[in-house]
Order: sequence, then C-alpha cells, then structure tokens
Amino acid sequence: MDFHAWLARIQLQFFNKFFAFSALKGDHLKFTYKFKELHGHWGNCKDYGSEHLMNGKAFSAEFHFVCWNEKYATAAECFKHCDGIAVLALFFQESNDNNPHLEPLINGIKEAANTKNSANISNSFDPSKLLPDDLNYYTYNGSLTTPDYHECVTWTVLRKATSIGRSQVMYQFNMY
Repeated sequence: MDFHAWLARIQLQFFNKFFAFSALKGDHLKFTYKFKELHGHWGNCKDYGSEHLMNGKAFSAEFHFVCWNEKYATAAECFKHCDGIAVLALFFQESNDNNPHLEPLINGIKEAANTKNSANISNSFDPSKLLPDDLNYYTYNGSLTTPDYHECVTWTVLRKATSIGRSQVMYQFNMY
C-alpha cells in the first residue's frame, strides 16, 4: 500500500477531528481514495476497544483512516456505490511504554477536551509512524459501522497491532 503526504497540519476539535493528508492506494483497491477522516474506537477496558476481532481477540483500541473514492464528489455519492469508501483499520495493543508517535495526538485531544474548543498540531503528528513494520492485511467488502450502515466500504485491516501505552489508553477510557 502507498500512503501519500501523511505529515500535515492537524486541527482537532472536541469530538470532531480533521486531518489533512491525501491518499490511500493498494493492490486490492482499484481506485485512489482521498483521506477524509481519522477516528478511534476505545472500549471500557484494555482488551475490548476494537471493533474488529483478530482470531476472536479484541484489541485495546482501533483507528479508522476513512477515505473516499476520488471519482465521487460527495459523501452522499460515495454511500451509493460499493466502491465509494475505503477504510484502513489499525489495531492498538496496550503496552507498558507510551507510544511517542501518539503523543502529539493525545496532547491535542487533551487540549481540545479541556477547552471544549479546537487544538492545532502543526507538523508534529505523522500518522504513518503509527503503522507497524509489517503491512500485511486482511480485506473485505462491507459496510460503515455507524448508522445508516451503508454497504460501500472496502475494509483493509492490518494484521499487526501497534503499541499504545497504558496511560494513553486510560486517558481515552476516562474521557468517555
């Protein structure tokens, strides 16, 4: 898979996050997908935060890099087509040490949550640094995991998890 222009200015707004990097491509994807959103899923305990399971095992957290097929102009148009959206799913497994590549994001989330406003992270968060060295993946065609559950998604689920520190996980648990 190719990831293009990952390092970018990031604006975090409380419960509404905007990221500005460009594209997702892969052998299993017939089109180029423009990046639109990054969001994370956490549970209420360290082992049950992910939406996907790997061999029946949940992970501490899961990030979704949501990308729209560049041939469609709007989200509404993407939702109408089975090739409309590609999502890259990245697992996080709790470890003793904090993940330094998550710190700019965690700090931005803390600032946005504390001020109930936005926080800017300028050129300090590089999402590609979160990716594991092993980029092997599973892929399937499915739906969004939120209402209206449009069946328009090509899922790419990375097989290897990335580490996330216990304190980083606990901060997310305590936010909600």
